[in-house]
Amino acid sequence: MRLLNKLEQDLCMTILQENGNYIFLQNIILRHVQGATFHTELGPQGEKLAWIEIFTGAQETSEINQDEAKKRYREMMSLLVTAVHLIGLLEKNGYLVLHQEAPTEKKHDFGYRGVGVPVRCDLHDKAIIDSLINYVDRVLITNDEFERFCKEGFIARDEQRYQRQIRNTFIAIAISTISLLISAYTNVRGWLSDGTKIGQQQMSQVDFYLGATNKKLDSIVFLLKMVHRQTRDSLVNPSAFTSNSLKSDTMNNIRLTPLKMHGSRLVNYK
Repeated sequence: MRLLNKLEQDLCMTILQENGNYIFLQNIILRHVQGATFHTELGPQGEKLAWIEIFTGAQETSEINQDEAKKRYREMMSLLVTAVHLIGLLEKNGYLVLHQEAPTEKKHDFGYRGVGVPVRCDLHDKAIIDSLINYVDRVLITNDEFERFCKEGFIARDEQRYQRQIRNTFIAIAISTISLLISAYTNVRGWLSDGTKIGQQQMSQVDFYLGATNKKLDSIVFLLKMVHRQTRDSLVNPSAFTSNSLKSDTMNNIRLTPLKMHGSRLVNYK
C-alpha cells in the first residue's frame, strides 16, 4: 500500500473518530466543504449524472467571478477525487468494508449551500461518477486493523513487517561485525604481547580477519543502499486530483444555472 498524503491522513482520522457511528462518504468530506454542494442522479434509462454547484456570493449570473469559481471547483473536485480513491484503497487493503442498508436512491445532494447564484459544474469522468454513486449511500465500516494503521503513522502492515525484518537483519550484521573485530583485535594483541615476530602464516591470518571484516562492512553498505532504494521506489505520488481528471472536467463545460437560494443551510443527504 502506498503512502498517504496529508489530506488522505486527515480523512482517515475523521473516519477513525466516527468509528462506531454510521459514517458515509459525505461525513468525511463535509468538514472541508464550504459554499459548495455535490449532486448525483440516476436517470430513467440508468444513466449516471453528477455535478458540483459552486457559490461565489454573486447575486446575478453576470456578477459571477469566473476565476474564483474555477479555483473553488478545482478544490472541491480534488477533495472528491481524493476521498473516493481513498475509500477504494482502504477497502482493497482490508481496512474497511462497505454496507448498503437501504435500496439505492435515485438522487443524492450533500454539502453546504452558499448565497447567491450557483455555478453548476458537470462531472464527466465516468470512473469518478461511478465511484461517487457507489459510495454515497453505503456505510463505511472499519476494523481494528484500520485503527492500528492510523495509530502507527499510516504505515501499512506489510511495510511495518518489512521494516522490522530490515532492523533485525541490520542488528544481526552489526553484532557479527563487532564480534569479528573483537576477535581479530584479541588475536593480534596476543601475538604482539608474546614478543614473537609475526610470520608469514600469521600475516595470512591477519589478512583473513581483515578481509572478512571488509566483507561484513560491505554487506552493511549494500543493505543500507537496498533499504534506501526500496523506500524511494515505494513512495508513490498520492492519488489526488490528476491532470487527466482536470482535463476531463474543464471549465468550458460549466453551465450557469440561476437558482433561488435563501441563506446558507446544510443539504441533507439521507
